[in-house]
Amino acid sequence: MTELHEKSILIVGCGSVGSELATAIACTGVGEIHLSDPDNFSSDNLYRHTLGLRSVGMPKSVCVAHDLSLHYPWIVTQWDQETLQLKTDVEKLNQYDLIVVAIGTPTIERQFHDFVTTNDVKTPVLYTWLEGYGIGGHAVLDIPKSQGCLRCAYLDPDTCEQGLASNLNFLSPNQDITTTLAGCGHQFIPYSGISAKTTAAMAAEMAMGYLNGLNTKSSRVSWRGSEQAALDVGLSVSYRYHSFTQSLQVEPLKNRECDVCVG
Repeated sequence: MTELHEKSILIVGCGSVGSELATAIACTGVGEIHLSDPDNFSSDNLYRHTLGLRSVGMPKSVCVAHDLSLHYPWIVTQWDQETLQLKTDVEKLNQYDLIVVAIGTPTIERQFHDFVTTNDVKTPVLYTWLEGYGIGGHAVLDIPKSQGCLRCAYLDPDTCEQGLASNLNFLSPNQDITTTLAGCGHQFIPYSGISAKTTAAMAAEMAMGYLNGLNTKSSRVSWRGSEQAALDVGLSVSYRYHSFTQSLQVEPLKNRECDVCVG
């Protein structure tokens, strides 16, 4: 799509979802992608990441940017190893057409949302994350001055107060969903490369909808998978999991009980 050639996107987080998302966006014709991630690529991510064995031990952002340049030579790629907390240059943030956050850390995402809101960052932010055990993934598009914000996705459905877990999640809050691979001592959230691709494709579709002028309001979208793997390890699912029927359908983000965003 040649009309996207002038668009510039910042993607923070080059993990399983972030790397797949960068690839999905790159093939649409976007002209510039800036990748940011402080971590190096490790071998335990090989089965669910776009990077291969030659990238082990190297910075994720560098390697993903290099791969994009090889596959899509029309794209200008930039990279850095900053965390989301260091993205505080308002003038620079406003130069992007869209900011994508794919770090999967709710507390830091909410802090960033508070920063961009307080400092009048005008660039929309798309937050996306993947739940474990293949139960689903989510994306939230937060457009400044539009009804609905990231905080709408964190209102406790029972108390209508700001909570620590997203009300979009399919796994019930306050559960330990990490596991340890025998013999390695490394804790991780189990999910497949297919789940990462599904979440990334969904988030990329939402991003393209905004950049093409088709999605002009703050919105949300989720996909739901099977709960069996989660139940097999003793986890419980949320009320939303059982009541959810709108997989991959974009819905308004606004929660009328939210006292943070535009009324």
